Amino acid sequence: MEIKDLKMANRKKINFEDKTTKKIVDFILSIGIPVSIEKIEEDTFLPGILIKNGAIYIDKEKLKYPGDLLHEAGHLATLTPKKRACVYNDVSKNSGDELVTLAWSYAAVNYLNIDPKVVFHDDGYKGNAKWLAEHYITGGEMGVPLLNWMGLSVDKNSANDFDKVFPKMKKWIRE
Repeated sequence: MEIKDLKMANRKKINFEDKTTKKIVDFILSIGIPVSIEKIEEDTFLPGILIKNGAIYIDKEKLKYPGDLLHEAGHLATLTPKKRACVYNDVSKNSGDELVTLAWSYAAVNYLNIDPKVVFHDDGYKGNAKWLAEHYITGGEMGVPLLNWMGLSVDKNSANDFDKVFPKMKKWIRE
């Protein structure tokens, strides 16, 4: 399915029984990232999630951690539109991509009022999930300079509008 077709299909909200998953998917759709529910036959980087040409495909049967959807949306949101349109499956190509996505993910859970453990769950982040959650909860800014550079957030030292200082976001997706 083409991205424009996915966007049209997603005018109706995708339904999930789990309220947290539904909240995450509705947010992803609201920022302009297409989502499709379908069976995924191939091996994927994360269970039940396939990133393809700027969209997130979800296999409800295989999805293990709803927070992984938010993290993967962060990868897509922080890419340039040109790169976003081309990525497939494993979107993290360097440590900068991962750092900015971690910060973006924390800003998203903060915005959605979701427990950070939903994204920073024990089975992710090579055993560092608890540390990462604590880092951001206590005011850590790992990856935040990249969000600022991308124009998605504002540095607290240069902010005129404190409503946009991380973990608040100026905007959610790169243009």
